[in-house]
Amino acid sequence: MEDLQNKLNKIDWDNDKSIKDFINNNDTDIFTGTNESGQKVIVQIIKGKSIKLSTMQDNNWIRINTYTIDDEDSTCLIREETYEK
Repeated sequence: MEDLQNKLNKIDWDNDKSIKDFINNNDTDIFTGTNESGQKVIVQIIKGKSIKLSTMQDNNWIRINTYTIDDEDSTCLIREETYEK
């Protein structure tokens, strides 16, 4: 099976359909790893609902990017970026 990093690299993060296809075609799971910048990353997938990417940045902040398929309009993708210390 194709590994998660390869799957994530294939996502067109500027294209809502590409992100929604990933959310809909991957099972609910959680993964940890390291990104290309050497930062620790946590990837949480909820099949058919959302993907959440938490990145432990070098400045000791955690950047959280969440992509959620709208419950009322499945053609709509909600994008959020938040930070935690």
